[in-house]
Amino acid sequence: VLMSTRVGGQSHRPMQDRNSVLCTPKHNFQRVLDVLNRGKSKSGDARAAVGAAQPPSLDGARPPSQSASRPPEQHKARGAAPSAAQHHPPSRAAPGTKPSSSDHKPGGTPIIIVPSGFGANVLINMFNCKKYLEQGVFETWETAKANGAKKVSSETMHRTFGRSKPVMYTITDRPPPLDSKDWARVVAVFTNGAKWQFKDWPFKGAADGDLVETFHRVKAFHVKYQEIPLPAAIKTWNIMAIDVHRYQRHMDGANLESFWKAVDAFLHARRSTLKY
Repeated sequence: VLMSTRVGGQSHRPMQDRNSVLCTPKHNFQRVLDVLNRGKSKSGDARAAVGAAQPPSLDGARPPSQSASRPPEQHKARGAAPSAAQHHPPSRAAPGTKPSSSDHKPGGTPIIIVPSGFGANVLINMFNCKKYLEQGVFETWETAKANGAKKVSSETMHRTFGRSKPVMYTITDRPPPLDSKDWARVVAVFTNGAKWQFKDWPFKGAADGDLVETFHRVKAFHVKYQEIPLPAAIKTWNIMAIDVHRYQRHMDGANLESFWKAVDAFLHARRSTLKY
């Protein structure tokens, strides 16, 4: 601001500028300064009170600010974007168990297939399989039949070996239909050494006697007497031989342990979702 006057035709002479205009001897601005000072004093006292109410942590860390403790809703109200944890809350994993636990997986009941024949080479069938797998006691099927065991095509058994509570399995001598989803639950098979046993199985080559893919999908076992050599026809098969003694029943428990451990390892390696 420039105020000037013209005197007798002479050039302009400045009378007031932006600095001199603030010089007002008749006005006192002290009241304004007092108000500002009182505001600053109150603000400082409030911050000191908050600091005294939050004692420092043992490790010397500074207490969290009010903005850090503000609920997510207040952050949203101020325009802050929600975090990824708010969009996708962390999932809480169910209590985990080891593969040997009885509640390992909830995906279905495993199926074990046994031979349907009664020949001299058949030591396990529907007459004696359940007792052997449940109790670990081998009894010939002829003896079991003479003692009143009934021949059924399918029945359930309860595995207790290596489990804190019984786990149900299905034993059958009838394979599922070729297009059945139950093949996903077939975990083990007892074979008598005959290729025709697998002619109605859905895996590649099974109908023609090529059992490579079959024994890759299902764990195979062959039960024989200890003194009998493994049949030459199945020496090249990917199977596990179980040698039973004709008279020493105290050895049956070790064979049962080997069987279940082999089944567990087979299913665990394939990350089976069955409850085994």
